[in-house]
Amino acid sequence: MKFYDPGYETGLERIAAVGRPKSIHVHDFAGRFDRYGKLYAQTRIADVPADVLSAGRDAVARRVEAALGTDHAGYRDLYLLLLGLSSHDLAVMRGAFGTPDRVVHAQQTGPNQLLAVLDYGGIPCLFDMALAQYEWWDEWIHVHGERDEVRIEFQNPYFRNASATVHLREAAAETASERIIPGIPDTSFRREWQHFAACILAGAKPRTPLSGGLADLDLAVRIIQAMPPKRL
Repeated sequence: MKFYDPGYETGLERIAAVGRPKSIHVHDFAGRFDRYGKLYAQTRIADVPADVLSAGRDAVARRVEAALGTDHAGYRDLYLLLLGLSSHDLAVMRGAFGTPDRVVHAQQTGPNQLLAVLDYGGIPCLFDMALAQYEWWDEWIHVHGERDEVRIEFQNPYFRNASATVHLREAAAETASERIIPGIPDTSFRREWQHFAACILAGAKPRTPLSGGLADLDLAVRIIQAMPPKRL
């Protein structure tokens, strides 16, 4: 859904204006997930038979082990976190910079924490994710250019009508200038559904095709496989 965030769209324009980056940093330390019951009514389905749930979990475990390989199957939980929490970060990273040429380094830095260094044609990209207990949402992309810096800060995804803000640092004559471009009060989920409807009803070209998700899935596997071996 972040592809449809108006603040992200503005940020992409500013990143393009920077030219070839000197470095990239993609960061996502999620805030607390136990605060949203006050915002939304949640209904947990309880009518699925226990044996069906168990069979489903076993099938997922087998598919994850097959994807990661025996030597890295011990990272199963971290891999699932990467596909859950950071699927959004892999997507917006691809939307801004494409798919990296290689994974230079990757390591698990905590029970629910990962750090990786990616290579975009000689441009280093630091990627880190973690579960945290923040009372805020800490998710952003920071691009260092030759003369300018661009930072896209994403809002809490559970808040309605809150789009990303873009922070710029640039030259103003012989001094520095910093400014913030506020996000438009719109929600990426609504814009995503509108685009989906346009694809179905008017034949619009999908902005987020299956091929993009498969590329992100491949990158997630490459990140895990770049870590030291860890068997189940």
